[in-house]
Amino acid sequence: HPFVVTFIFTRCPIPNFCPRMSQNFAALQKAIQTSPNAVSTTRLLSISFDPDFDTPEILKQYAQHAGADPAIWTFATGDRAEIQSLTSGFSVLVQPEAGTISHSLATVLIDRDEKIAKIWRGNGWSPGDVITALKPQP
Repeated sequence: HPFVVTFIFTRCPIPNFCPRMSQNFAALQKAIQTSPNAVSTTRLLSISFDPDFDTPEILKQYAQHAGADPAIWTFATGDRAEIQSLTSGFSVLVQPEAGTISHSLATVLIDRDEKIAKIWRGNGWSPGDVITALKPQP
């Protein structure tokens, strides 16, 4: 399956950051559910970079609130070293700051061959951009 991966934390107070990524993923999930073509096999993965707070139970509640279908959209985290490796590997800045986490954004499309097909930096991408990137090119 192609995967679309993004990095979030559930306590993010900035509407145009993590909440926007989750809203975009909800729209992507809807497109995946209704797509008759290759898009329908896509899976979504939101990785929390706040493992101290975002426990599996917190992520489960957040996923339910976001309307995530577990067959399509998974929320995960790991130990601090794993998360550090992932965020640095995708050039996502994560810096604790004044009781919250200052961070950058990256959303990654990993194709069926497990290769990075596209990286969107920041929050300027739309679900339509991802759907276009997922469709086979003529």
